[in-house]
Amino acid sequence: MYSRYAPQGVAFPYAVVSIPFGLSDWMFVERFDDVDVQFNLFSQNTSETEIGTMLTNLRARYDDTTLTVSGYTFLYCQHERSLTLSDPELNIRQYSVFYNILLQV
Repeated sequence: MYSRYAPQGVAFPYAVVSIPFGLSDWMFVERFDDVDVQFNLFSQNTSETEIGTMLTNLRARYDDTTLTVSGYTFLYCQHERSLTLSDPELNIRQYSVFYNILLQV
């Protein structure tokens, strides 16, 4: 898994994780950090099996998991949505998987 970008020419399959944006919310007297995390999964296999297995493994690891983040009280990690994209010319399949993480400061 790579952070933000994969190196050019990296072998398939691979995954990239990024935090496209994060928001700090105030609720009553408590402060929260509401963070969206995006995982992009890439495969060049013509079958859905490889990228489907990647998605299954990712969801098994992160769906409703408990995270440890220094300086924060963890509240939840929830799967929000998944999108599929493909480039038939390059035979690249991509799943974009979005999670929402809520932390209390």
